[in-house]
Amino acid sequence: MENSELIQYLDEKFSKVNEDFAKSDQKFTNFSKELISIKEDVVSIKENMATKGDFANLQTSVDGYAKKVDDYSQDETMLSHKVNRHENWLIKIADKIGIKLEY
Repeated sequence: MENSELIQYLDEKFSKVNEDFAKSDQKFTNFSKELISIKEDVVSIKENMATKGDFANLQTSVDGYAKKVDDYSQDETMLSHKVNRHENWLIKIADKIGIKLEY
């Protein structure tokens, strides 16, 4: 092999190596951009994520409303019993004085 052939052969090989490095460099650049984008997404998600404090506040609010509903239900039950008692009294009074009640 002559020197010029060897130079041409080595030049082709080094050109191929340079192309491969350029492709690898471009892939690395794209990967770095994607990684930065993912990192920004993670930061955004972390900023918008509910904290334990937020959950505790929500749980306190829900517990408060549950207590109000429970109290209201108890009041309604007591009121219903009271109305039934009054209705029974009215029926007894009406029977004693001879008045027929219509419903």
